[in-house]
Amino acid sequence: MKDLFFDCPCGLSGDMILASLIDLSVPKDVIEKTLSSIGLENLYKLKVDEKNSYGLKGVNIVVDSQELKSIPRAYVDIKDMI
Repeated sequence: MKDLFFDCPCGLSGDMILASLIDLSVPKDVIEKTLSSIGLENLYKLKVDEKNSYGLKGVNIVVDSQELKSIPRAYVDIKDMI
């Protein structure tokens, strides 16, 4: 087993974390299965694209909400879901 350490002195968003995991060869279905296990299935759609900008390659991920109305969730609610 290998460890992964995120060094984020300026912060990091969820889509950036997902894109970095996919770029590290974590299969998209593993991520989706994990999100389903906490009750988030059918609430989002992930779109993954490889992008090139000024000679640098990277992964771009767009998370589209499938909810008709956004449900506000506090940190404690998300922690309880996990």
